[in-house]
This record gives sequence, C-alpha cells and structure tokens, in this order.
Amino acid sequence: MTLDEMNKLLRSELSAVETYQQALEKERQKFGHEAEFQQLNAILAEHQRCLSTQDPDPAVGWNAGAGLRCLGYVVQDRHGNGQADGR
Repeated sequence: MTLDEMNKLLRSELSAVETYQQALEKERQKFGHEAEFQQLNAILAEHQRCLSTQDPDPAVGWNAGAGLRCLGYVVQDRHGNGQADGR
C-alpha cells in the first residue's frame, strides 16, 4: 500500500467518523436509549480508537500501519508480508 493510498484511507475514515458523529448527535435525544443506537455509537468509538493509534515516536504522530490494521486493512511490511488484526 502506498503512502497516497494510506492517506486516502485515512481521509475516508476521518470523514466516516465525522458523519457518524453528526448523525448520532442529531438523533441522540430521540433514539439514544435504543440498542441499535448504542451499537452505532460503539462503531464510532472503534473508528475513533483506531484513528487515535499513535506511534511511540511523538514526531511521527499517527501510526498508519497500526491504525489501518486496527480498522481491518491488511498492511504489508517492507518485505511484502501482510498482516491484519485478526478480525
């Protein structure tokens, strides 16, 4: 996966998080107590957790490989070995 492809996936995930946040906030009072609403809230939290995956080196910031694996993408190392998060 190229850097451009990872950046595109990151932008898509950030957009998805923003969309979930807007939709859930809009309907929180009406449906917030329902199980389906709570499931959507849990999906949002998982996306947020994955996108907040940080590299141990603070100069790097977001750890693309770990974040993408967390989201279920297969990320190859420099030797071409793929690794997913097991989902």
